[in-house]
Amino acid sequence: MKTWCDNVKWRLDPKTPQRYVDADHTLEQAVRAAGKGEIVTETMIGGYMYLRSLMGPKAPLQLLRPAQLIHDCMKTWLELSDAIIAYTRSS
Repeated sequence: MKTWCDNVKWRLDPKTPQRYVDADHTLEQAVRAAGKGEIVTETMIGGYMYLRSLMGPKAPLQLLRPAQLIHDCMKTWLELSDAIIAYTRSS
């Protein structure tokens, strides 16, 4: 849990202003592309792949304890993903 909080969690804060520096420009490009009939998609990795990228392929399956670590990782990922999608939908 300490490694997660010290090294990773703070970087996933959806309120970090730097996260959105180029977002408006990117969204404008997407709107222009859609206006030309191009396909525009929004993707994110799923929960298991997210955990796998943090811990390696076996650790998420082996970490029954501490379940709070897995829960906090997933909650943080959901909050970030939700905020970014909400931002793109509102712009």
